[in-house]
Amino acid sequence: TASDYSDFNIEKSKSVEKELYQMNARTLYNLKRYDESINITNKGLAKFPNDPTLMNIKGMSYYASGKASEFIDVLKAQVASNPKDFESWYNLGVMQNSAKQTADAENSFKKTIEIKPDYISAYQNLTFLVMGDDENAIKEIEANKKSGKTDLYNKMREERRTRFANAIPYAEKWHNLDPNNIEVVTLLKGLYITIQNEA
Repeated sequence: TASDYSDFNIEKSKSVEKELYQMNARTLYNLKRYDESINITNKGLAKFPNDPTLMNIKGMSYYASGKASEFIDVLKAQVASNPKDFESWYNLGVMQNSAKQTADAENSFKKTIEIKPDYISAYQNLTFLVMGDDENAIKEIEANKKSGKTDLYNKMREERRTRFANAIPYAEKWHNLDPNNIEVVTLLKGLYITIQNEA
């Protein structure tokens, strides 16, 4: 009977609802059921706004299902809610670069190294981003040379030198962080030759 007991404590266990959303969304993602995973993360985010795990699963689901612009939106939301998240800034830069949003990508990579100054991949991406599409640039330069368009040829060569000069600080920082990487050593050699930096 109730009189035999005293000092009742009612304890409420911690809610695991957020973890259930995360687990369900992750499982659907692993099963490659991306639209369902996105649907679950949206429901979870309605109850737990800006939860980094749900945001991450949602972003990966968009990316895996080929929805690049939606993935970019998720990454933008992630860096808005956590401005010090250098990995999200880096991923945003990669996605913006692949979407030909060059200026935005450059800003995202710069933000990455502002937060984490030793992030090698960000310097590597910045180097190539600032260099531009060099293969096509060389083809255009040579085509102008062959067709006798000397002014355009000289202008494009000078623009290429300027791009390379602007890329050198990022390549040098990349080299400082990864001095035994033959790729960056070779790249720097080519950059120095192009801008005629004999030293």
